[in-house]
Amino acid sequence: MPPSQQPDFLAALIHTAYLPAEIPPTVTTKYFATFCKNEFNNISAQYKDLIKKTTIYDTYTAPKSSNGRRQFAIVNPISQLGISLLITKYRKKISQIIMKNGTSLYSTDNDIGNFKAFKGLDFRKWDEVCFKLLSENRIVLKADISRFFYTAYTHSLPWAVLGKEKVKNFLVHDKKRLKSHWSNDLDIALQSCQSRETFGIPVGPDTSRIIAEILLSGVEADRDFASSIKGHGIHRLLDDFIIGFDDEEDARKALRSLRKALWKFNLQLNDQKTAIAHSKTFFGDSWKIDLSSKNISEDNKRGQRNDIYSIIDMTLDYCGRLNNDNPAIWTATRFSKIRKFPENFDIITDSLLRFSRDFPSCMKHVSIFFLNNREICKQNFIKRRIELWIRKTIKENFSQSHDFELSWCLLVAGALRIRLQMEDFRSFDVMPNSVVFSMLGMLRERNLLSFPLSKWPWRSLFRKSTIYGEYWLPFYEAVRRKWTGDNDLISAVTDDPIFGRMISANVTFLEDRVFDASTINIGSSTPQVEFQRSHRR
Repeated sequence: MPPSQQPDFLAALIHTAYLPAEIPPTVTTKYFATFCKNEFNNISAQYKDLIKKTTIYDTYTAPKSSNGRRQFAIVNPISQLGISLLITKYRKKISQIIMKNGTSLYSTDNDIGNFKAFKGLDFRKWDEVCFKLLSENRIVLKADISRFFYTAYTHSLPWAVLGKEKVKNFLVHDKKRLKSHWSNDLDIALQSCQSRETFGIPVGPDTSRIIAEILLSGVEADRDFASSIKGHGIHRLLDDFIIGFDDEEDARKALRSLRKALWKFNLQLNDQKTAIAHSKTFFGDSWKIDLSSKNISEDNKRGQRNDIYSIIDMTLDYCGRLNNDNPAIWTATRFSKIRKFPENFDIITDSLLRFSRDFPSCMKHVSIFFLNNREICKQNFIKRRIELWIRKTIKENFSQSHDFELSWCLLVAGALRIRLQMEDFRSFDVMPNSVVFSMLGMLRERNLLSFPLSKWPWRSLFRKSTIYGEYWLPFYEAVRRKWTGDNDLISAVTDDPIFGRMISANVTFLEDRVFDASTINIGSSTPQVEFQRSHRR
């Protein structure tokens, strides 16, 4: 990559490949991305120090569409910057590694105009290539890696790039050469961002997907596995494989070799999602077909009401049968796109409130619906229902640290000017997650939180964790937004060579204007926010 393009590439990585998409747009990296572009020469000169600086990321929990929850990482910007600089510097080599096997659906084409350094995963293409493969092959192997991001071994990055045997040889005969290689720097950078832990890759940042692609290219390069799939159709969507065969014995051979190849990288298959089967047993989800076939009238109030009730019943039936939130997510998204509904807004509201409670994965879509229809939601009879929902949601989720539900709920409270009280919180024994606490601080600034943030011992926690700890986000913003006059906290930020320059440039990670946004579109990886004319700047 020409040096002149590197600042834009780095800015794109920071803008869209940093924070998990599950976080509300009240937390943003776009201003930090601009800072990184403007300060590129200064920060790139420090990248060796950045990748060695030990930090701890905070976790942000969100529900899975099936049972359980997933922990996403809110990586410290010092570490994320180090990882992003490495990817920027070696972008061409990384792209060649990812694309060399021709199996991955991850595109390394850049899309800088949309703030994407790499275009990334193409989920729509996955359906197309699977459909084609199923039409050409009688036997199909589908394989999934168990807990890939949580179990990946950082030391295996040089193995994937250089080859495991070659790395072992370097360790014996030429350690200096290995230490000077960029893949070893990436190993160090990953360890640094998670308190020197060698197992696991932060879940959430798209940079982690890039790293995952590097690792899996090493798995695919395994001699036995490559030999077993030669001449067969194969596609991979991150850690999901689909491979076509003419007979079962070839498929079994490939499965055995895949297991062995993964084991060499300390990875294992998820046996519950891995199978060899006849192509006729693979078909789409019937619930999508059934729900898609249900029309919603826009011309008749009673007809629309009946259509909505019918879709709700069908959705609940499918969620119960599948033990899965996906039908509810699909319906919540569809309801959010209904435009002619004033007379039936109450039943749409009630159904969405029910979905968000019983199927928490819907929370983002439900919240966006209320934000995009805020004028109707401000009417007393609707606002009372939403206010009751907000207070119940906080009480039910706060002590359990359900960050996804809480943060999106707080966004709605801020947008509809609903003032939160002490009794909305069951207790103050547990310090909120960084995103949730930062949003509470934003509400406090707007007089929408009736009690001070000091109900939680945040100052002492910040001193203990330091600016490099898990509370880096509210720590930095507390100094920038003058929530504190504590000289120790202030100097911890201003004395750091990166954070200090960020403070001087007035870089923020919080977007207050989202509370006043006229429209929020979450159809893309990064939410698109349109502001009221009076709030533009």
